[in-house]
Amino acid sequence: MQANGHTPDNHVALLAYRTTSIWVFLPFNLTVKPLSNTRVFMGDAGSTFLGCPVAIAVIHLTQSSDAVIQPATALWLVAIPLMDMTSTMFRRVSKGKSPFHADRTHLHHILMRAGFNQRQALLAIVLAASVLAGIGIFLERVWPQAEVVSFGLFVLVFALYFEFIFKHAFRFAKTIRRLGAGRLSR
Repeated sequence: MQANGHTPDNHVALLAYRTTSIWVFLPFNLTVKPLSNTRVFMGDAGSTFLGCPVAIAVIHLTQSSDAVIQPATALWLVAIPLMDMTSTMFRRVSKGKSPFHADRTHLHHILMRAGFNQRQALLAIVLAASVLAGIGIFLERVWPQAEVVSFGLFVLVFALYFEFIFKHAFRFAKTIRRLGAGRLSR
């Protein structure tokens, strides 16, 4: 047991409890029968509810005496939420608004503007997040001594995301729509 009374198993259990509580929202929001007419929206408080334990877990998994992953790998694991949050806040500030001002400029809004329905946007985001997480894990497992390479590649991917989603989000959405994303919903 550690000096603070918490064992690594306690942290894993707490994360598992939090993850389980989140699963309650999925049937309501993914149109699972018989709940297809019901929606439960977590909003800003829900984002904070989700983000805080993820941040704590990332810090614990990378910085504690029980660290199991490198800090650069952790960036890959949270890449999509991190990049989406950063680009959205920069976009708001560049328009003279508070970075906390509500709008429809998050990645899922951009994908829906491109012609994706809610499920397709969710699937695209989960797929992108999984690919990026897989890249980070692959880099750590194959070349663990080169964390700087992993970090450099992450910065490059972040810069590309920022270029297309921050600077050209609506042009990106129009291009996707023209390429036929709307046909996906048929």
